[in-house]
Amino acid sequence: MTLQKLFKFPWVSAVCGVLCLSSCGNGCEETRETFCVASLYAETGLSISTLYAWGIGQQRVADTSSATGYSDSLMLEVSSPEQLEFILQPDTTVTRIRLQMTVTGDSTYQVEDTLTIRYDARPVFLNMDCGCTVFFTIREVNTTGHLLLGTSIEKAEITNTEDVNISLLY
Repeated sequence: MTLQKLFKFPWVSAVCGVLCLSSCGNGCEETRETFCVASLYAETGLSISTLYAWGIGQQRVADTSSATGYSDSLMLEVSSPEQLEFILQPDTTVTRIRLQMTVTGDSTYQVEDTLTIRYDARPVFLNMDCGCTVFFTIREVNTTGHLLLGTSIEKAEITNTEDVNISLLY
């Protein structure tokens, strides 16, 4: 069938027009990044002046010039944190994060906690321009309880929006 004969069918012209218009986009309009967002709430009268977070099970390299003593797997460094954003590992169902916090109250001291997040990961096709990403569904959140006294899941679905997923109480 020739091209002229194909365009005699109105639906072929419509499909071609839609394909041409959809390919004229300015690139990916939708973000592919999916961050787990955790809010920190003080119930003890203490405050966290600095917080460092490392992914447990990821390679750490000693670096004496770094404020934390390590370089490679540092996920974030925050002063006076109210909220944390971190990425879950898409190739497993558990991400563990070591949190080192400088706490101030009557005195200043350092404390460490481990945050464990269990989840399901699923690949999601966004569109032709943006491609694929991974969305998550949180099943469980635990801490070692040294400073962080409680956790709650606020929104279990982690997508490419900036919603608070977890609350951490200290």
